[in-house]
Amino acid sequence: MKLCTVWSAEGCDEEGVPVRDEGSVSYSAAIESAAMRDTDETCSAFARRVEREARRRGVDRPKRRAVLGDGAPWTWNIAGEYFPDAIQVVDRFHAQAHLSGVARVIYGATSALGDAWAKARHDELDAGKLHKVLAALAGPITARAPKPPGAMRDESASVISG
Repeated sequence: MKLCTVWSAEGCDEEGVPVRDEGSVSYSAAIESAAMRDTDETCSAFARRVEREARRRGVDRPKRRAVLGDGAPWTWNIAGEYFPDAIQVVDRFHAQAHLSGVARVIYGATSALGDAWAKARHDELDAGKLHKVLAALAGPITARAPKPPGAMRDESASVISG
């Protein structure tokens, strides 16, 4: 299943963080693939539906736009095709899943040390300390990581940092 939601966030909370405007969300969902080949002349039906709903909702009006996704390459391909100036953000759930995946690769699937490392990264992410998460991904764990986990670490850092 593929799901697209479009909403506005004109207001901010007391800390200045944008907050979704009440009643502004619209949904479009379908059971279909978003996949397409590089040689395809047109985008997938899902990608076209995302673009159509975003345009209907006035995606061109705000100065800043963001695309929230799970980190899958196809998500960013759609975002880049239809909303090239939008900020690309991995949602919290999937960012934490990517970090847990890094911990499993580095420390092993059943490692208490890996669980502790992942929890520390989740807590940093929740606290808005992205610089600490990125430092942990690029830091001393590199020396302990067996090959090829560096590739996964680099991919996760890219997904998390955008």
